[in-house]
Amino acid sequence: MNRLGLLSAILTSLTLFLPFIPIGIYFWNELTSTAEINSFIKLPVSLINFNDIQYFSWGILNQDSFNLWINNSSIAFIISFIFLSILSLLAIIFSLIGSTKTNLNGKRIMSYNFFALLFIILYTTLGFTIYSEEIFGIEFGLFEIFLYLDYGFYILLLNLILSIIAFIKHPIE
Repeated sequence: MNRLGLLSAILTSLTLFLPFIPIGIYFWNELTSTAEINSFIKLPVSLINFNDIQYFSWGILNQDSFNLWINNSSIAFIISFIFLSILSLLAIIFSLIGSTKTNLNGKRIMSYNFFALLFIILYTTLGFTIYSEEIFGIEFGLFEIFLYLDYGFYILLLNLILSIIAFIKHPIE
């Protein structure tokens, strides 16, 4: 079993399914006498943070509401749904299946995980720049998107490096 591939699936799941990762957890509230779990330090896993609006793999979150990529009928949002949500889900599936198989097919499936993550990162940097007028409401230059990248993008970049190592060290029996 390829443990690095399993870790890659966990990292991709974090960026796809969670809006934040709780860092500091406390179990009591001073105002009430009931025990509850809260977090006061949160690591956002959004890909881009622009004008206090966070752009995730699954959609957009602002102060009031959230919208999934598929809820809007614009072509830019549908392409974002395909390249971010669907490819993230496929990367999780490829990583889980590829990490359990210890043959040449498992190594090939691990390469699919690498390419899915690569396309997600390329779409985040290039695709958001191309469709910036429709998604953000302002036109970005080629390297201007790098000013607004958030922790989720860097988690995916670390995940891409991890998937390369998982592909190279994949056991073949």
